[in-house]
Amino acid sequence: MTDSYAPDAPAAAPAWLRRYMFFVVCVAVIGMLIMGAEPGVWVLKNSDAKICYYNLLVQGFRAGQLNLKKDAPPGLAQLANPCDPAQNAPYIADVGDMSYYKGKLYLYYGVTPALVLYWPYLALTGHYLQDAWAALIFCSIGYLAGACLLYGVWRRYFPRINMWVGLAGIFIFGLLIAARESEWVGIRIYEVALSGGFAFSMLALAAIWAAFHQPNRRSLWLLLGSLAYGLAITSRPSLLFGAIILLIPVIQVWHSGSAPLPRRLPLWELARLVAAALGPLILIGAGQMIYNAERFGNPLEYGCRYEVTGLAPATDLGQFSLHYFWFNVRYYFWEPAQWSRHLPFLRPAPHWNTSSGHFGTDQYYGGLLTIYAPVWLALAAPLVWRDPSNSLLRWFIATASLLFITNSLTICLFNMANERYELDFLPALMLVAVIGIFAIENLRAARVSKRSSSRERRGNFLLNIARLGWCALAACMVITTFSGGLDAYTTANYFAGNVLVNRGFPDAAIQRFQRALALEPEFAGAYAGLGNAFLAEGRNADAIVEYEKALQINPNLGETRYGLAVCFMREGRFSDALVYFQKAVEIAPDSADARNNYGYCLLQTGRAPEAIVQFQKAVELAPESANLRCGLGNALLKVGRRDESIAQYQKAMEIAPDVAGIHYQLASCLAQSGRLDDAVGQYQKAVELEPDSAKFHWDYARTLRQKGMTNEAGAQFKKAIELDPSLTNNVEALKRM
Repeated sequence: MTDSYAPDAPAAAPAWLRRYMFFVVCVAVIGMLIMGAEPGVWVLKNSDAKICYYNLLVQGFRAGQLNLKKDAPPGLAQLANPCDPAQNAPYIADVGDMSYYKGKLYLYYGVTPALVLYWPYLALTGHYLQDAWAALIFCSIGYLAGACLLYGVWRRYFPRINMWVGLAGIFIFGLLIAARESEWVGIRIYEVALSGGFAFSMLALAAIWAAFHQPNRRSLWLLLGSLAYGLAITSRPSLLFGAIILLIPVIQVWHSGSAPLPRRLPLWELARLVAAALGPLILIGAGQMIYNAERFGNPLEYGCRYEVTGLAPATDLGQFSLHYFWFNVRYYFWEPAQWSRHLPFLRPAPHWNTSSGHFGTDQYYGGLLTIYAPVWLALAAPLVWRDPSNSLLRWFIATASLLFITNSLTICLFNMANERYELDFLPALMLVAVIGIFAIENLRAARVSKRSSSRERRGNFLLNIARLGWCALAACMVITTFSGGLDAYTTANYFAGNVLVNRGFPDAAIQRFQRALALEPEFAGAYAGLGNAFLAEGRNADAIVEYEKALQINPNLGETRYGLAVCFMREGRFSDALVYFQKAVEIAPDSADARNNYGYCLLQTGRAPEAIVQFQKAVELAPESANLRCGLGNALLKVGRRDESIAQYQKAMEIAPDVAGIHYQLASCLAQSGRLDDAVGQYQKAVELEPDSAKFHWDYARTLRQKGMTNEAGAQFKKAIELDPSLTNNVEALKRM
């Protein structure tokens, strides 16, 4: 800066202190990133990282193929349209969000993370990298690149501003990245691709900054910037149009000076710079097109046309259309934040009707102009135009602004809106906003003077107001980030708890749900999840307590009512269970499990005819379930309809011929009907399948005794007593009969 400073302008802090505090800020932000990724890391610790999509892709590459090292479900090949969610629903859990083409599975996500991170990590360590760690690495790289950029801007163009202002700007930028990451409920392949695009686009901006300020190495920095942005695009193809920023340093060189073009820059030199700026990008793009063509027979096809998802097929408007523009603009920029009186105060914004063909929105907290208020300070960045010595800074501001504009326009044309997509464009805008803070503070520092003319006093007053303004905006961002991050972190723990319950780790899930409740005591879903975890551990009484708390907060939790009914049933409180199972059947009349449990409770309370009705409907809904047919058989046997009961047991046996319990139930029913020969055959099969069951041997022996097969019966009695010595008294009773 060439502004003239008054004698009493604040002195710059020592260089060592600036560097030390810059390091401290960076460490603090990386710490926040680690905390934001922690729930996802915890979940993945209890799963096999080998099955993460990028690791499956790496396994495919190592095996010499472009498709994933995973076999496609054979049933997909039998579908008329494997991409139709109405047809592929049975396979979504196993291959969701993969691309299915000619019997093979591919990824439509950018390939860069697999090549630059997952594969090298596997080669160096022999272990597979977890998605949460990959996203954390990319976010950290992107933040450090942006932080170093801002530090360079601060030291080169605004050296006299207060050190704490410079550090505050760098921290605000980091807070934005940490907030974006913390609001990812679960870190998956989506977030890895996004964070990879963010990291490489920030590295490209850093290279462009160096190209502006190191003319002797301009070509080298342009080569590196082009390489970085090429990798950004192959991480996130939606960043394609942002590649125009690579030409800004070339335009700047061409524009510098006042002589006509031939004297300003030789054409061969201009061509060399253009080649440096575009060469690596073009080579990477060509490689991507070859990769696409080898997979899908079309160099421009990433696999989006062949996605196996649960979403409805795209409309005739396609994935990108002006039709979605204003809806997305409202979502990303203007939607106001939602507040409540309870911790964590900030609440997800309500969903609103989407435009035709738009897939809708995910959970979000409001537009970035309300949630991240400091972005308004980007409007102050033009203050640097006051000083002609800031020409290179102007070019850099224009570059970052252009990156924001191109990438935000692209996302606003997409047929889906999601808060995580903001990572494509928001960091560039925040860079400009922080430069705006520096510009305000620099102008204020330059005005520090003992002169007291009325005009100058007014100017100083306005600058003081400007300082208060940006501080207030920064404070708003801290509050909203803390509140939104706390809510998202609570949700992440809830999400992690559900995953852990489903994967058979109820102990770890309990810790997650309890942590969520410590942060948000009125979280009904967390109480319900805690009840599910206790239920999985067999702690029925504890589960009942948590389920009842959940229903007190939100009486409309149907699954919670069902879980509570299961607890009552396990505790033998069949009358209490009936109330909830009846409601569950009313809410979900097509649930075979609900009807089966309802029927069981009816049977236990002596209402066998009503139980039979429920069992019959359950069997109609799931005719291939052996368990449901056994339930119906039990109910029919209860009312003396033995022949019908036998028929159900026989059908169950055909479905599950290797289940010992079914053979035992059929044998018991046959024995009661006097069909002892048939009963003996079924008992024999039951003890063969489950030879350690004393009960099976005992009842088999009794049937053999009824048939007069004394020796065989004695052998079975002996075996039963070996397994359960308490049966000796029963033998004595039989002898007296």
